[in-house]
Amino acid sequence: MDSAGQDINLNSPNKGLLSDSMTDVPVDTGVAARTPAIEGLTEAEEEELRAELTKVLWLGYVSWGELELRLSVFSYVKTSEKLGEWNEKVTQSDLYKKTQETLSQAGQKTSAALSTVGSAISRKLGDMSLRLWVTERTAVTTSLPQRGVVTSPCRIPHPSKPVVASPAAEHTQHTLTLFRGAANQAD
Repeated sequence: MDSAGQDINLNSPNKGLLSDSMTDVPVDTGVAARTPAIEGLTEAEEEELRAELTKVLWLGYVSWGELELRLSVFSYVKTSEKLGEWNEKVTQSDLYKKTQETLSQAGQKTSAALSTVGSAISRKLGDMSLRLWVTERTAVTTSLPQRGVVTSPCRIPHPSKPVVASPAAEHTQHTLTLFRGAANQAD
């Protein structure tokens, strides 16, 4: 706060705030001396009127500061109440509820789709690792002959059709196809 009285900086957090003591109110004695005295008043009465005027002005400044503070708080509270009412109206509207339901369903569908894609990727990676394992095993058995013994890749017999139609049988057929491909590459 300015030592001469009220803080007049408009960006200051102390704007408009005054202390409770009257000593902060500047009194320009030069102006008081130049003001002509009202006729018929004694010097004591004049001094008393000046003190009363100073007190009234001081109370005006204090009231103005309190009013400014109350108005700023009041406007904040009113704005907050209006925003709360607006939010309640929006969230209770049919359009908001329909939009929220649609977005929720879209999120669930997206989650399910991503889960399916993740499962497919995991399955493909598993198939790739199985192919790699078969290829490595075939390469090991064909490239490392034992002392004087000639080896050939092991041929696994395979049925032309799955015996039982089940997911396990399909997986077995797929695995046998992989083995067949690995055996053909080794030939």
